[in-house]
Amino acid sequence: MFNALNRTQFWRIDNTANFTSQDDPTITNLPYDENGDRVHENGFGSISSVYPQARSSSSPG
Repeated sequence: MFNALNRTQFWRIDNTANFTSQDDPTITNLPYDENGDRVHENGFGSISSVYPQARSSSSPG
């Protein structure tokens, strides 16, 4: 299994939901609209950061 341990780990997920109003619980910051078009780069429920890669402790040379 080539590269099985070299995978992306998610670090942060955008967990802030913005609503239209108290009377209208429609979330306004979703990453996709009703047509499936991306409207926000980081919307509610999207991955906003990945886990930093570990640095090698060996020195070159």
